[in-house]
Amino acid sequence: MSKMNGQQIGKENTELVIAWLDQKDNLALKEYIFRDSLNRKAIAAEIGVSKSSLYDNPTMRDAIESREELLREDGTLPKKSERAPSQGLPVRQNTSKSRDDAARASRLEQENASIKAELADIRTRLRKFEILDQYLQESGRLPR
Repeated sequence: MSKMNGQQIGKENTELVIAWLDQKDNLALKEYIFRDSLNRKAIAAEIGVSKSSLYDNPTMRDAIESREELLREDGTLPKKSERAPSQGLPVRQNTSKSRDDAARASRLEQENASIKAELADIRTRLRKFEILDQYLQESGRLPR
C-alpha cells in the first residue's frame, strides 16, 4: 500500500466532490440549503472530506459556487441581490460611546492592577510588623 501525498489526496477529494455534485439534481440539493447557500459542512460530512478543503481548494470551491449559481438561475436559491442585508450577524457600529467604554475599561483594569500590587506590598510590610510585635511582646525588647 503506497502512501498518497497531499496533492494526490486533494485531487481524489476534488473528484469525489465533483462526482457527488453531478449525481445530485437540484431537487436533491434542496435539503443541503442553509442560509441561502449550500451547506458545506453537511456536504463535507456526507462525502467524507474536510470542510476546510471545500473552501481552500479552488477547484472544489468553484464547483460548488457554479452549482449554487445554477440553483439561483433555477430559482431554488435566491439571487444574491434578493438577500436581505438584515440576515446573518448584525454589524456592530463602532461609536464614540463604545470607544469611551473601552478606554474606561482599560483605565480601570490598569488601576485595579496597580491597587493589587500596592496591596501585596502592604501585606508584606504588615507581616514584618506582626513579627516585630510578637517579638516585642515575648521579650519586652526591640531587636537591633
